[in-house]
Amino acid sequence: VESACGFAQSAMGPFYCPRDHRVYIDLDFMADLQRRLGANGDFAAAYIVAHEVGHHVQNLIGVLGRVEQARRGAGEAESNALQVRVELQADCLAGVWARRAHETRNILERGDIEEGLNAAAAVGDDRLQRASRGYVAPESFTHGSSAQRVTWFRRGLESGRIEACDTFSGRGGAARSRLGPPARSAGAHRDPALGIVSRGTGMERQHRVGRRVLRPRAGRARMDFRTRVRR
Repeated sequence: VESACGFAQSAMGPFYCPRDHRVYIDLDFMADLQRRLGANGDFAAAYIVAHEVGHHVQNLIGVLGRVEQARRGAGEAESNALQVRVELQADCLAGVWARRAHETRNILERGDIEEGLNAAAAVGDDRLQRASRGYVAPESFTHGSSAQRVTWFRRGLESGRIEACDTFSGRGGAARSRLGPPARSAGAHRDPALGIVSRGTGMERQHRVGRRVLRPRAGRARMDFRTRVRR
């Protein structure tokens, strides 16, 4: 496909182009997410799309531009580390979207959160590298480990606040100092917490959103990209 960022092959998967402000979704990747990576369900697909839209938010608040500039003067290891922080922040923003969307439209159903967390884990660099070549090379990560991606998606989901998605603070201060002061979102505000509380572990986790408890579901019809792809 041709974008303002150049030509992209399907092997790239979904991506966001900051030059034309568009998200490009590879439907073959979405089918592969279910078939090969085991990330089933419509909310798994929603997480992938929301992650890419998260990059658009980063573009609007100036994060992408500042990271791109910082990476030009960085070595490979530091450049990869900066990119990981960008991707983890987009995961967190995807969680913020899920929280806000549920607050305004009550979109979450039983099992949706598990689908999103499972999808975040499925696209972790460590899991993908182990599956493709049998070993893991953390210094080559560009998106973060499964555990990191799950952690930041959950952080956005539980807080519902962009301010909670600062992946450039804490450890790795060199990366943050290279970027300069954190970007601020115009008009960002804090909403009263709905109170998402996670209990249990793994796929047995229960989540409380407001007064509604979301538990793992069974038997619900799922969106299947293997049979619904249109070319």
